[in-house]
This record gives sequence, C-alpha cells and structure tokens, in this order.
Amino acid sequence: MRRIRVLGVGLLVALSLIALQVAPGSSSKAPLPAVGLAFGLSCSPVLLFGFPSAQANLTNHLSQGVAIDVFFVWYDSADQVVAVGARLGVDFAPGQTLNFYNTFLTPGAYIVKAFAQDQSGNALTFSCPVNVFVE
Repeated sequence: MRRIRVLGVGLLVALSLIALQVAPGSSSKAPLPAVGLAFGLSCSPVLLFGFPSAQANLTNHLSQGVAIDVFFVWYDSADQVVAVGARLGVDFAPGQTLNFYNTFLTPGAYIVKAFAQDQSGNALTFSCPVNVFVE
C-alpha cells in the first residue's frame, strides 16, 4: 500500500460532481461518485471538554442522502497506528454538514487522519490529516 503524506491543517476536499449514468433496467438511485467527489472534508485540532481532540467537518454536496461511516486513525511519531475511532451508520442528508470528534488521552504527538466511507466500504473522501498534541 502506498502512503501519501499531506502536510498542513484544514485540508479541504470538495471536487466538482461529475455526471452519473444509470444503465437501463438498473436501480433508479444513482450510484455514489468516486472518492472525493461531492463531499467536502476539513479537519482541525480542537479542545473537547478540555481534552485535545481531532474534529472532522463533513459536507454532503449530493442531491441524495447516504449512510456513512467516519473513521479517525491516530498515528504516533514512528508512524504506527495507536488508536482508531469510528462513528458508524450516520444518516447524511443532502446538503447537510456534520461535525465529528475523536479523543485519545495518552500523552504524545499524533497525526490523526480522518476519512469517510459509505456502508459498503467505498471511500467518499480522501484522508484528512491533522496534528494533535496530548499532554
């Protein structure tokens, strides 16, 4: 698996929606677009009830609702996964913006990567990294 490192806080991924086609005789519900299309994601470090945390702000630009899963993967300075947080089965209405939070209480410096997928496991966003320092 190839890793791509992105530096900075507040990565915004909101690419324009491409035309979707549904084959005759298939479901009338349009398939979800490819990764990064029609979903905006930005991440930032925040204090949640006084604890250093990661926040993911996600916007659905589609004209249809979708059930999503949001994940936070915490990496230490050796690039090892030390924690994973998730919010599963969130109903995400058209045009809706939601904020998700995740906290890890072990002291250290972390890079937290947040991303969203549909419930079939298809990626809806690119990974959004943020630096979080826990004392």
